[in-house]
Amino acid sequence: RAAAARLSLRGAQAAARRGAVTCGGARAATARAAAARCGGESIATRSCHAPVCASRRRSVGPQGRCVAGAGRHRAPMRARALLLPLAMTRALQPSPAAHRFLLARHGETNFNAEGRIQGTLDASMLTNRGHQQAKGLGAYVAENEAERIAHVWVSPMRRARQTLEAVEAACAAAGIALPAATARDDLREIELHHWEGRLKTDLMNDGWAEWKKDPAAYVMPNGARPLPDLWERAVGNWVAIRDGSATAAGATLVVSHGALGRCMVAAALGGSMDTFKSPRYAFDNCECVEVAWEPGAPAASHWRRLHTEKTPWESAAAQKRAAPGYVGSDFAA
Repeated sequence: RAAAARLSLRGAQAAARRGAVTCGGARAATARAAAARCGGESIATRSCHAPVCASRRRSVGPQGRCVAGAGRHRAPMRARALLLPLAMTRALQPSPAAHRFLLARHGETNFNAEGRIQGTLDASMLTNRGHQQAKGLGAYVAENEAERIAHVWVSPMRRARQTLEAVEAACAAAGIALPAATARDDLREIELHHWEGRLKTDLMNDGWAEWKKDPAAYVMPNGARPLPDLWERAVGNWVAIRDGSATAAGATLVVSHGALGRCMVAAALGGSMDTFKSPRYAFDNCECVEVAWEPGAPAASHWRRLHTEKTPWESAAAQKRAAPGYVGSDFAA
């Protein structure tokens, strides 16, 4: 390439010495050589008929060099520096027309505190700490989100309903009545069959290690596949919730569970069960995230965490690129 460049330059210089470039006109051969040196193609002539480099929009001089000050100029460097962050900011923000979904997990339960598997078993309840977490979530929603919430969905399980009751009470105390909640059975937690109700420490010789290593491929002794089954429910939940929220403006609040919340966020962003495994999608007790879904789009465009810690918007494309492999997070909350 270096040799070719030297030959091209020599050709341009030779043409210039023969008077190929003059104020009266420009020979095509020199224009092409000059454009090649500048990385573009000769596309126009100025009033003095000097060829113009397409890539830099500057007039080309006798030695095939761009003539500074001739032709059209790009914006000053400082102006370009100001425009770039503006464009990037727009790309990282959902549009005002996007529908917003707020997904929250229930507060800590006695099973969480004991390290006991809950799944679809509805025997657990919020601890004192869990009630405080739910009150904190309620205070956040009442102060920041309640006025824009037009729809509420909840898991039928007691721990989720207890959490929603605390949120509703906080909003009522602030003078805001949330819409009546719709309970949906498919918003229940992941089903872990004969493990449910047992301590995790008692499962090390009962397939737990294999489940943690590759939950997407793990098959229970009864033939059940917990994660694929949960993923299918998460996708179906989005269809139902989006259809149910399409008739009115405003945000939609969904109170459910940790593993289900992981699946719903990853599925909304166009991910797969592998992206679900990323710790990026982990849900602590009473965390709340926001998903933005543009009208008519097949997948959500952005997401961010709102409570207990607020993070900037992140695009779905960035999430797919950044999602690492499974690192051992707990799916059975």
